[in-house]
Amino acid sequence: MELVMLNPNMSAEVVKKIEDCRGSIERFANDKSRAEKIVKLLQTRDEISHLIMDTTDTSLEDVAESEAKKILQTVVLPLQYPERFKGFLSPQKSILLVGAQGSQKVMLAKAAANASSAKLFNIPSSVILSKNAEASVDFIKMIFQMAKHAQPSVIFIDEIDTFLRRAIRQAKAQFVVEMDRLSSNSGDFGVFVIGATDRPQEMDEDASGRFAKRIFVEMPDKKAREKMLWKIVKNNENNFELSEKEIDQLALMTENFSFDDLLELCQTANLAIVHNASEQNKFFHGAMDAQFRRIKIKDLENAIEEKQKPKRKQSNGKEKESQIV
Repeated sequence: MELVMLNPNMSAEVVKKIEDCRGSIERFANDKSRAEKIVKLLQTRDEISHLIMDTTDTSLEDVAESEAKKILQTVVLPLQYPERFKGFLSPQKSILLVGAQGSQKVMLAKAAANASSAKLFNIPSSVILSKNAEASVDFIKMIFQMAKHAQPSVIFIDEIDTFLRRAIRQAKAQFVVEMDRLSSNSGDFGVFVIGATDRPQEMDEDASGRFAKRIFVEMPDKKAREKMLWKIVKNNENNFELSEKEIDQLALMTENFSFDDLLELCQTANLAIVHNASEQNKFFHGAMDAQFRRIKIKDLENAIEEKQKPKRKQSNGKEKESQIV
């Protein structure tokens, strides 16, 4: 009997389960639809298992203190001390993080999961939207089932406004059902759902109402940016030559920069150094590591200058337009 093709990226454990299933399936060869459904569910389970995010590199100390305190009270403590939050004392089981692109929403979810020793299911909206009606419903069901089995666990859905706005009706309805089950079932006290959006006004009112609380996330403040810069430097200490004063100076210079922006600055500065070294040794197959000097504050200042060029061009263009008018 011909069944659904196996995903080549599937884990060995799930492939074995599917192959074992194939043997059992022969016994009900007349029921091809049931056989195919078993295989599809195993594939869905494997796909979701690959979306579990490593959180060991992020802690509450890495995020702004104000947001860290809110996350600690809302997510971490109930997951850490479930026996204290039962019955009428059952905690909220979902929050919506609202903030501009580049704010630390993903980092907050990772920090919350890490501090709670919880598994983090990182579910991009695009993954759900790429599926047909039946597959998207099965996918959503499986997410919540796996989270319940793995509790303590956190389900994080980024750009949830996109999912709720564009999702097939059946998928949206299934999400609402799962959220209602979660909030009404005291046995699932170890599962928490975090949604993230930068466009709360575009969210479906019925579905967004399932989130018990909204937390507004600001762009990283100076202290948070300084922590992030130190984290990057310490993780690559052989590649940097920066003093405490210079780190503080860079944190001041990068107002309204996200954590991704800071990482991009360091990557840009490093690439420029490698490029220059390879240009000077163009007759060789490659430059030696010893010829790559360390990243200094001037390199990062140049990277900041490069990043700000498009913004200046845009603002100059607007000024010229206003003068013409």
